[in-house]
Amino acid sequence: MPVGFSLYGLIGNEAMIEKSGVKIDASNWDWSELASIAKEISKKSKDNPAGLSLTTLLITGTDELMLGNLVKDQYAKFVDVESGKANFDSTPFIDLLKEVKHLVDEKVIDPDANGVIFQQTVINSPSTYVQLLKPNLSSTSGSEYKSKLYLKPNAKDQESGGFFRTFVTMGINEKSDVKEEAWDFVKFVISDEMREHSSGFPINKASYKWGVEKVLKKGKVGSGQPSWGPLKDAIYEITQQDIDELEKFLTTAKYSVPIEESKVIEILMEESRAYFSGQKTPEAVAKLIQNRVTTVINE
Repeated sequence: MPVGFSLYGLIGNEAMIEKSGVKIDASNWDWSELASIAKEISKKSKDNPAGLSLTTLLITGTDELMLGNLVKDQYAKFVDVESGKANFDSTPFIDLLKEVKHLVDEKVIDPDANGVIFQQTVINSPSTYVQLLKPNLSSTSGSEYKSKLYLKPNAKDQESGGFFRTFVTMGINEKSDVKEEAWDFVKFVISDEMREHSSGFPINKASYKWGVEKVLKKGKVGSGQPSWGPLKDAIYEITQQDIDELEKFLTTAKYSVPIEESKVIEILMEESRAYFSGQKTPEAVAKLIQNRVTTVINE
């Protein structure tokens, strides 16, 4: 049982999206759909009389990093730790390799991009939601900017749902002689008594409600940059509408994403470079990954 959790999502450059006139339904989209949408937004924005100078398409990063993120989003599909079986020499994984390569070739993933339409983000609380979504950088960037949170796309053939990561996950050993006492401790850690010490969104709904009421009563959220940067000492209003919008994302949280970088992800990133650089076929790379990962999870 986790004590708390955080949300993964995408922050969209809403000023650019609105000026492009492109309509987005992010309730059930995958990366290929997002790539098509991003290309359309970029094309229409460059033709727009407003003269937006963004030449980027989507998310800064590398192809290997993107592959690692997509596998973490559906880790159980490719690795069954209990049985010691991996599933990387499979059609779904080979298709995933090809999909990432397509995103790179289309410059949807571009490590040299100097601006983005969407960027990945992690939200830990109502305050961080406001800090990430409300800053207006018009005065420092010289152009209009506003943002909006979108669901992170699902992989192909993956049911729609949001992504999250957990904080302080606890479990009780089935062979323990003190299960009752251990359960009492777990209940204490997530209780109202401990609400001041929770990380992320608390799993205890009453503690979450208390935190929301506290921040709404205050009505203001600091920028998180009290002494440096363009947002120094900025203060943002937080309203019930902000909470309502945030809770739409909280209720979609479905897929748990590992926090730490595992040896499996390291192997993926190392071996996939040979495919992304054109040295090996996706099938050959998938076989190499399968062999190495199988060795690791059975050690």
